[in-house]
Amino acid sequence: MVSVVWLTHDLRLHDHAAFAQAARAKRPIVAVYATQFSHPTYQKNEAPLKAAARLHALHDLKQQLDVYQIPLMYVDAPASQALDQVDQLFGIDTVYGHYHAAPYERYEALKIQKAYPLELYESATLIHPNDLPFDVERTPNGYTSFRKKVEKLWVVRDLILYDLSVQTPMEHAFSLPPVDVNDFILTPGETAGLKRLDYYTFQSKKASTYKKTRNGMKNLDDSTKFSMYLAHGALSPRMIYHTVKAYEKAHGSDENTYWIIFELLWRDYFKWQARKHLNTFFHKDGIQQKRIDWIKDDSRLQAIQTGTTGYPLIDANIKELLATGYMSNRGRQNVASFWTKNLGLDWRLGEAFFEKHLIDYDVESNTGNWQYVTGIGNDSMPFRYFDVIKQGERYDAHESYLLKWLPELKKVTTGTRYRWPRMAPSERHAYALDYPDPIVDFYASLEVMKKRVGA
Repeated sequence: MVSVVWLTHDLRLHDHAAFAQAARAKRPIVAVYATQFSHPTYQKNEAPLKAAARLHALHDLKQQLDVYQIPLMYVDAPASQALDQVDQLFGIDTVYGHYHAAPYERYEALKIQKAYPLELYESATLIHPNDLPFDVERTPNGYTSFRKKVEKLWVVRDLILYDLSVQTPMEHAFSLPPVDVNDFILTPGETAGLKRLDYYTFQSKKASTYKKTRNGMKNLDDSTKFSMYLAHGALSPRMIYHTVKAYEKAHGSDENTYWIIFELLWRDYFKWQARKHLNTFFHKDGIQQKRIDWIKDDSRLQAIQTGTTGYPLIDANIKELLATGYMSNRGRQNVASFWTKNLGLDWRLGEAFFEKHLIDYDVESNTGNWQYVTGIGNDSMPFRYFDVIKQGERYDAHESYLLKWLPELKKVTTGTRYRWPRMAPSERHAYALDYPDPIVDFYASLEVMKKRVGA
């Protein structure tokens, strides 16, 4: 009989409750990673770069597990089917895993629970649910209220420590599919994640400038770039928190280091919102249950998904996403705003597009932020939008980010490139560029959507 650690968004060994509990049982351990879900509406749809990043993280975890002779079983099937294979080979005593509020994960956990003893633990959040100053079901809908209440109590638990060497080694081994894509902005996996954390704090001291640079879109170190590691579970949020606190003790605390924790709380916030609202959190009308008459236009959808809208900030960010699997937070907000407020396209199409391509895709954060910008989630403003022309000029004043991803605009006069959509057609055409005219008029399209949403 073996203990099984069911891996999902927790591809690491540090601060891992499921591995810790399995180790304490002192039975042989088998780790299982399944790529699919049993839910009848589940569809696998992800870009090759995103799939390769996660597989790279799995290879890193396998190398660490090999030291303890713990096999890692990778199955291109639902977890419930994978566990049946493990049970046939060895017999399962208990399955250990982590709780997730998203529908597919909950559905899979219910299927597993019907067949095997299943113990789920908390792993995804900075604050343990038992340490919140309110019941999860009473999580404030507004982030500021949530943050203030949490910060009054501010309980962050220590890292979970355990020893995998106490379990009985397994001679059986499984193989992982090969991964040969190395064109990542940062190497995925726990090993690289811990190095990135150390680099951004103690080595480079970039943590002391985070708030000043975090809205940058071009440079690798403008922001922490912890998001991919958090999404894969290669870094635990508590590991980041305690490292930042140690950094503050050594080098002093200020608004920059605080803002890193502030962003971790935003991530927690959407985790608790998903758990509070459950399926409603993923509903087309959002947690506000607000119906919107979306525009159905395949040409608009094609344009934004290929970065050919004629709006440089939008197109540059889409080009970056398609090429790297990454987009800055500033870019994501502007793309989501333009997608829903100017093109009038269903937010779920945008959420699915991000899910397909983002190597740091996090289901709760992605869904929560799309609903927030759309105006059907946790934002109290009835019609929030971003001026994507002014945003480009503000956050890319030297136009270096724009030219990196849209070099065809090099001939356009410096300082005017983000104003391309507001140029007279004759002025645009005089440049004779292979770059499209704006797909919609910015302000006119806003007025159209205000009427459609009843703002």
